[in-house]
Amino acid sequence: GDDQPDPDPEVAKQKDALLEALHARCQALFARGDGSKGAFDEAWAELGRWTDVLESPYNVLAAKRAIRRKRPGRALEIWNGQVASEPLDKSHREARLELIETLGWDLWAVYEKSWLLIRFPPGGFPPF
Repeated sequence: GDDQPDPDPEVAKQKDALLEALHARCQALFARGDGSKGAFDEAWAELGRWTDVLESPYNVLAAKRAIRRKRPGRALEIWNGQVASEPLDKSHREARLELIETLGWDLWAVYEKSWLLIRFPPGGFPPF
């Protein structure tokens, strides 16, 4: 058995509030343009002390951070993980497609677009 006591619900609630606040701070600093150094990096490091920043919902910001830091391979790795863990989420696939297009990988972009149309038809799935 697990010898760890059940976490106190109040402590869990406080941690969730802290994570939400740190995530919001990171998003605001990133949007302001501090994505590569300074205040954003400090806030990002603090968020990383409390949670895995590669898990949802933080991984979207992690991918954007990787792109801004000129690490497209890392961003692609993050998006691929998101697509694998949430295969029915169209937004992750579209973000991956956007990155592929940015990299100039035209053949892969055509492939991704084709699969997007198959997985998510424009009119939705026909009724049976």
